[in-house]
Amino acid sequence: MMRIALIRNPLSRRNAGGARPLSLPTAEPHGSQELRHALAGFRAHGTEVVAVDGGDGTVREVMTALVEMDWFPRLAILPGGNTNLIARDVGFPRRHALTEDKVQIQRRRLLRLDHAGGTSYGMFLGAAGFRLAWELANRHLRRLSSAATIVAAMALTLGRAGGDAGETMSVRLDHGAPMEGRRFLLLATTLDSLMLGLWPFWGQGPGLRLLDIAAPPRRLLAALPALARGRPTPWMEESGYRSYRANRVELHPTGPVILDGEPFSPDPDGKLMLSLGPEMEFIRP
Repeated sequence: MMRIALIRNPLSRRNAGGARPLSLPTAEPHGSQELRHALAGFRAHGTEVVAVDGGDGTVREVMTALVEMDWFPRLAILPGGNTNLIARDVGFPRRHALTEDKVQIQRRRLLRLDHAGGTSYGMFLGAAGFRLAWELANRHLRRLSSAATIVAAMALTLGRAGGDAGETMSVRLDHGAPMEGRRFLLLATTLDSLMLGLWPFWGQGPGLRLLDIAAPPRRLLAALPALARGRPTPWMEESGYRSYRANRVELHPTGPVILDGEPFSPDPDGKLMLSLGPEMEFIRP
């Protein structure tokens, strides 16, 4: 039997409804200091798997704390939040599935983000139009599910695609030259799948997966079907639809970026640095 302990976010949308916690050693920390104290206790008791019952933001905070502690237990992600992209890729589809005997191990590199407040580790980052989508979702769409929130918010963003859509942003990949310009949408991830079959990335090789769409987006409606499947048509790249792989990405945005559901601002020099973080192991059915 694996020694499993649970970090639970009682404030998340699904848990706030009074769902009964699993019968495991459990902590419900409030803030980063309590989280690190709880994880240190789990470590001292020989925990092999840390289960996380919460959304992407809770998972991000747990992964960040574990990296800072230099402790890498296996993780079991339970979809307990408003956004559960990480659980969809490497987590459990059902709460009770955590008790199943047969599990598989999957490995993912983390996405490291160096920002004004320090360093955070997550798995999905969005900027430019994605930030607008996030703001719209938080302002108007709080009661929708995670998938419906993101899809509906992005639809609202796409509806505003003309005119001055986009954000001025410099992007530098690895040791290349900075790419200046306005961006309609920028995404970066270390996940292997998203939601609803969406996968707007293409190309081969190791590194962070990036999507970079210039602003204003040209022939956007015509591009959407190919974009959603990650299968670009020949005209798309010359029209500003690009996907890259990189180990390090330097951004100079004009506003925050969104990492796993939370905004993070550039440092005083206006810079954000994305890079590959350590590898972690996840268990799932």
